[in-house]
Amino acid sequence: MLNAEDAKTCCSTKFNGHLATPLEVYNNSLSLGVNLCVKGWLSKMLAGNPCKGHTPPDFWLYPAGNYIRFKPLTNEYLAFCLVPLANQSYTDPFPSHRVVNGRGESRYSLNYQDAHALCNSRGGRMATRAELEYAHQSGYDCCHAGWVTSGEVIYPVTQPRSGCSTYSRVVSWGFKNLNTYNASAYCYMP
Repeated sequence: MLNAEDAKTCCSTKFNGHLATPLEVYNNSLSLGVNLCVKGWLSKMLAGNPCKGHTPPDFWLYPAGNYIRFKPLTNEYLAFCLVPLANQSYTDPFPSHRVVNGRGESRYSLNYQDAHALCNSRGGRMATRAELEYAHQSGYDCCHAGWVTSGEVIYPVTQPRSGCSTYSRVVSWGFKNLNTYNASAYCYMP
């Protein structure tokens, strides 16, 4: 079990590779009938279980989209390493809508400023409501309420289910106190 930095170092020094993207994990395991089904570090310091009950190559859609997100860099997981073949190109780890959910030390532990800082620290910025709505229209489903730039706490549901939403929509918990309310974050990754 490794923290994020150790996982990245391990892939590059021990295997002469890199942390795999979710799509690379799919292409090199599940699509071949190998079902890893464990949580691990992925490229760009994402963490998750990219093969849990999912077969399409877009792991950002339900149900697997709920399992890939930014996690605290100190968490310890396995590492999904990819040792590229000669002339193999790098795959962008982010979905076409460019939105990803992030959390602090626990599911809902980020105030508005912490959410901004998390997105910035991972090379992105906090998403706008319009960007999250576009992600929802693209099929993104994540049942974790998070901050967007307007100060609203929302989340996208494309697959209605108990405990999340009974129909497909962007669920809003409203505008919250930026300093005292805690949620997760929705980051836009350019």
